[in-house]
Amino acid sequence: MQPADGPARALAAAPQGWDVLPLPAIELSSDAQALQANGAMSELTGLAPAALLGTGWFAALSPDRRAALFSALSAQRDFALEIRLLRHDGVKAWVDLSARWLPQSGSFLCLLQDRSALQLAVQDAQAVAARFNLLADNVPVLIAYYDSDTFRCVYANRQYAATFGLSADAVIGRTFAEVIGADAAREIQPKVDLMLKSRRTVSYVREMAARPGRPRWIEVSLVPHLAGEGTTVGCFVLISDITRHREAEAAVRDSEERLAKFMAASVEGIAFHIDGVITDVNAPMAALVGSTPEALIGRHVFDFIPLQQQARVQQVMAQGAELAYETEIVDLQGRTIPVEFIVRSLQRGDQKLRMTVVRDIRDRHAAQARIRQLAHHDTLTGLYNRGAFVELLEAALAHPPIDAATGAGGLALLFIDLDRFKQINDSLGHLAGDALLRALGARIAEALPPQGVAGRFGGDEFVLLLSGVAERSAVFEFAQRLRRLIAEPVPFEGRSLAVTPTIGIALAPDDGRDADALLRRADVALYAGKAAGRDAVTFYATALDRPIDQVAAVPADGRPLAS
Repeated sequence: MQPADGPARALAAAPQGWDVLPLPAIELSSDAQALQANGAMSELTGLAPAALLGTGWFAALSPDRRAALFSALSAQRDFALEIRLLRHDGVKAWVDLSARWLPQSGSFLCLLQDRSALQLAVQDAQAVAARFNLLADNVPVLIAYYDSDTFRCVYANRQYAATFGLSADAVIGRTFAEVIGADAAREIQPKVDLMLKSRRTVSYVREMAARPGRPRWIEVSLVPHLAGEGTTVGCFVLISDITRHREAEAAVRDSEERLAKFMAASVEGIAFHIDGVITDVNAPMAALVGSTPEALIGRHVFDFIPLQQQARVQQVMAQGAELAYETEIVDLQGRTIPVEFIVRSLQRGDQKLRMTVVRDIRDRHAAQARIRQLAHHDTLTGLYNRGAFVELLEAALAHPPIDAATGAGGLALLFIDLDRFKQINDSLGHLAGDALLRALGARIAEALPPQGVAGRFGGDEFVLLLSGVAERSAVFEFAQRLRRLIAEPVPFEGRSLAVTPTIGIALAPDDGRDADALLRRADVALYAGKAAGRDAVTFYATALDRPIDQVAAVPADGRPLAS
């Protein structure tokens, strides 16, 4: 930057008239002291003329430019410098300062010009260029621009240059053939000629040389750059690498072939449908519903879904959800089959297909039922096991069932022990004992009222829970019938097996409000019956809590024992 001779020379010649200048002016000593300033300088900085004198003008001078200014002033010769000044509007302005050294006064006459608008315009242009380069260098497209007369490269983004083994700078000025190679240039020259002649975009796909064994495919668009009169002055070259698309298409074809083989080899049913209309099924799927693959094509999936399951299936279809869930299908004979659907979405061209693997889970349900049976039931008698019975007892105590006819909500717990069962086991063996337990378990199950449950508590002990109990006498009559039923002989390998039961009874809520208490008191009543001679029915009473040798015999009508 050179000093501005015109204004500065005028100031030097007529310093007393400089205040009439429209441009800011200031007289500085060689140590940067302001000796005088004009009105335009005051307007620029927003400081009064008097406030600018001395070092007062430093309030507007940016600190980062002071060192350069002080150095230029100390040289005592003309100079030009860009400084930053804080304007009256709070903007930090770019200012060109032109200074002329006046030896006679030992000072500088300085003329200032605000270049902020120009500087901002330059910065904006640089920012736009930087953004364009950033965009061009990061979009997944190769971009170049060639002059139409010479067909030499004027611009190329980094990806374009790198694709042909060049840097972005090295590709500039090269001809089309020099960049892409003579053979490739001859191959596409007809496309270039067509673009120039028709003055419209021409697109084509070609294969590029790449590493051995993996071809590279590109899609090229030649876009003419037309001047105002329609003359082609240049050509934009836009290149997209479509190798992945080509490979994806090949992969889809391979996938469809593999899927067809998989469907043929799978033992599970597989069906494809579009909006519920079946487009393809394999043989196992057709066999599951009693049909053939050909007969199922074109039918709607709801033809094979029970009415009560259709809302769920429709919801999954509408949401396009990919999940596995259990449901049911109906075969052509109207039989319901529990199945698991494993649902996936596939895209075939512009069609969205739904694939459903249909797994027959009848065996699984049977196994689960068997597991539940084993978890909650005694394997020998089929009655509830101890843990399951206690859970049922706790649930009944928490929410006692009400008899619909009588409105009664009492509970009766019967604890049964088989008298002298051990003798049968010891003398005839465990097979005989097991046969006897199975037979008696079946009798107990048959004798249960509708709201009753029974379980094997362990060994030769059984428990029964009666709900909706209204009268103590009704419980006693049931217990007596059960006692006689259990005492009937059981045939086993040509002989008769017979035992008698001793039954202890506790009533809820009178004898206990939780399972432990009720079981304990029914057990107390049972052993009181044992002590009184066995083959008895005994109700719990508080008198039974005393030692057994202090308890009198149990009366036959089941009334509480008296001391």
